[in-house]
Amino acid sequence: MAFAGSRPAAALPLTFKHLMQHFWELILGLDRGFLGREGEFSLQFMPRFPGQQTIGAGTWNGLMLTAAVAIVIWIYRRENIRRRSKMILGLLRLSLLLLLIALLNRPVLNLTQTRTEPSVLAVMIDSSLSMRLQDVEGRSRIDAVRQLLTSGDQ
Repeated sequence: MAFAGSRPAAALPLTFKHLMQHFWELILGLDRGFLGREGEFSLQFMPRFPGQQTIGAGTWNGLMLTAAVAIVIWIYRRENIRRRSKMILGLLRLSLLLLLIALLNRPVLNLTQTRTEPSVLAVMIDSSLSMRLQDVEGRSRIDAVRQLLTSGDQ
């Protein structure tokens, strides 16, 4: 069964990279296919925690992850609701705490676009008396310049 907008069978299969590009194009509001043909993006984390130079950002993230799991387990054991509800709520809480940890690591999204544009050269021509002198193949200088500028690339 084919859906509207689906790819023809002869097209190349979508790879994980293409799926991620489509996902980020949708999230960032870019034209479809932009990242594949014109741009690239990268996600970096720039954490700044107290004492990071001494113990490192990995240690801080490990401590925060351990605390997040401990908090979720502690709350999980205190609730008096069905097991399935506990699991769903526990996973939601853990997901939110993991998102908070990721945001504390100061994520930076770099979107780079490369394009090639033709060069432009500005030329200024005066119309003084010296440009009217005939010294280039019997033509005036202004006529020689006009011919040079209006002729194709040489």
